[in-house]
Amino acid sequence: MNNLKKESRAFLPFYKRARLLAYFALGALVFLSLSACNEGPSAATGTKEPWQTEIVNNSLKYPDLSEMSYSELYEPDTSIAMAPTVAWKADARAMGIADQIVRPQVVFVWLDKDLKVYDRDGGVLAENLSDYITTTAEKAIPAFYISDEETSRNLKLWLSRTGFRDCFVCATPLNSALVKDVADLLNVRGMLDYSAVKSVNRDTLLDMVASTNDAHGKVILISEDIASHNLIRKLQSLGSTVWALSDSDTKSLVTLYTRGINGVVVDDYEAAYRSEELFQDKDTTLLRIPFVIGHRGDPSTYVENTLDSARGAYEEGADLIESDLHLSSDNTIFIYHDDYPWAFLSLSYNKGVEEYSIEVLRSRVFMWEHQYRGIINANAVPAAESRNGMLFGQEEKKEYVVPLLSEYINDFKNTNAVHAAEIKSTNPEILSLYNDMLDWNDCHDQFSTISFNTVILDAMYSDYPELSAGALGYAEDSDNEKVPYYGDLTSIKESSGTEASVAQLYSVLDRWNATMNPDYTSYYDEEIILAASRRGLTVWPWTYSDPEDFAADYLKSYTGLTTNYPWWASDLIVEIQSSDVTAASVDDIAKPTGITQDGRRRQLYNAEAFPVEYMSNGQILMVWRYKAKMVIDNRNYGYYYLYSEPFLYTPS
Repeated sequence: MNNLKKESRAFLPFYKRARLLAYFALGALVFLSLSACNEGPSAATGTKEPWQTEIVNNSLKYPDLSEMSYSELYEPDTSIAMAPTVAWKADARAMGIADQIVRPQVVFVWLDKDLKVYDRDGGVLAENLSDYITTTAEKAIPAFYISDEETSRNLKLWLSRTGFRDCFVCATPLNSALVKDVADLLNVRGMLDYSAVKSVNRDTLLDMVASTNDAHGKVILISEDIASHNLIRKLQSLGSTVWALSDSDTKSLVTLYTRGINGVVVDDYEAAYRSEELFQDKDTTLLRIPFVIGHRGDPSTYVENTLDSARGAYEEGADLIESDLHLSSDNTIFIYHDDYPWAFLSLSYNKGVEEYSIEVLRSRVFMWEHQYRGIINANAVPAAESRNGMLFGQEEKKEYVVPLLSEYINDFKNTNAVHAAEIKSTNPEILSLYNDMLDWNDCHDQFSTISFNTVILDAMYSDYPELSAGALGYAEDSDNEKVPYYGDLTSIKESSGTEASVAQLYSVLDRWNATMNPDYTSYYDEEIILAASRRGLTVWPWTYSDPEDFAADYLKSYTGLTTNYPWWASDLIVEIQSSDVTAASVDDIAKPTGITQDGRRRQLYNAEAFPVEYMSNGQILMVWRYKAKMVIDNRNYGYYYLYSEPFLYTPS
């Protein structure tokens, strides 16, 4: 990321230091507290943990809320695809929020050790948490702000005994271990508040991602002062969900919206909705552009999972490059798709690719031609179906060997490319070597990690929770019990509603604190995905081979789309530049410059200056609006509206 200064990491990262200190303090408190607890036997201590107790005498303090549905959320009237979440710092009106038609989607409240509930001004909203939840949580998601060990412990106890789950737990990075302890409960989501940070360098960014992941969270809360388009986009590319603490004026809100923020936290939620409802286009409005992910690089032009393919995808504008990681018998991480080597390599049919040493694997040049296999037939996109009717290097039979992860790291080290590293290996030992390589090469800001295998996802969550995890899976059941199955969300929605579907989805993904990475041909309902996004979930479907399907989901603003054809998006306009201007009239303002997916600049002669707010001094707050065509390979698949960041127009 060009605007983030690279600094030495000669010290233990902040999230690890804070975690060690907080764990020590928390462990001491919990040990002392539980020593005095006599609530049933356990194998280790002879007493059950308080949150494991099934029989609860105090039903007023701990009502059974296990069947309480996820919150039914208000959605504004806007053309924005996947509009930003609106979160509200509660004031004295919070107890009546459920009775309002227009209401915030997330409500921040503050707790003390007795679980009294406070608003942003320190006023008491409810004497106990049970009253607050039963009064409000059916219509808005609560976000509990905590700041000490005792509050953390008592909140965990309350959530465990009541069974209530649809909530966030939030704290500053210094208290990240407290958040993790509570958010480890299934379906409870962590969040870290970095809004006090007023400047960002590369180490700050790395700590934001790692600390939030480690705290069992995806949402990073930052201040509007640092919420640049580049920072938001970078954090999102690493699997994080970005919310900003915002003033409630139109300029602040529209600026954040047009920068692609996932959510805003405001004092005035109605103002936030009014700003969203400024966008009322006849076609979809895209404020957050989907990431384009090259599947094995660009296999429609190059040989899959080679450096040529990865470089080609990057030059075509791919934001991320997906590659398949295996572990050789002598513990070297290499890149190859299949579990067996027969597709490209003349090796035994009966030995898995990981049973060979890296020396043996790299001693064999990829076969171009073979009756049943070889590059020409077995490439992700066969040569005859490729972009040019022939793969790069095919004519001269260019020699390829199995590439190493280290080669990918070195080749892309000085770029802004991000790797979607799919752990194909089923051996958890690969994670230690993988994480060490990212440490040694200081490139955690270039990697997110995904896997189909629950063994790998379990090991990531247990041993490397700071890594961003994506759970590759299906909406339909799989014959392989180790592949994530999200559940029959459609049937659940039909029988029990959208909220029950989201609860089912989170019951699967939350065990790994993972993003949703579904097969795009699996049915997944837009309403379910939108409701899940309010909880911080991001969705990364794969793998598109039909431009019509790709275009349709691009216009839904899903977070990232993996495709065999990353060049499909190369010509799409993804950004409009703007700056304050003085001119005789609006018609005299020079037309803006647009940026394509692959980084080219284009004058947007059909862009229009759209007024957002008229100022008392005669100036007008404006944005550029542009109706773009969704053209892929010379065919139009629809239209979308793009907006620039706001600029001030001053009449001369």
